[in-house]
Amino acid sequence: MSRKLSMFYLHFLITFGFVEFNTVITLQYYQWVFGALLLVLPESRILTFNQHQKGFNLAIQWFLGIAIWIWMSIKL
Repeated sequence: MSRKLSMFYLHFLITFGFVEFNTVITLQYYQWVFGALLLVLPESRILTFNQHQKGFNLAIQWFLGIAIWIWMSIKL
């Protein structure tokens, strides 16, 4: 069964693909993906009523990954 994708979701996929396959990654790229993710989350199934804990855990892991990446780049 096919489902139409919204413009927000397509924007997120294009941005994520650009950041994922780019050879140079900066903090600005993570901000692009996070901004697009904020547009996609309301229409996704990650934040359903009984899965708020899962969504919270994913957000914490995302921010922790960015913080570790920034910390390592500062040390270099």
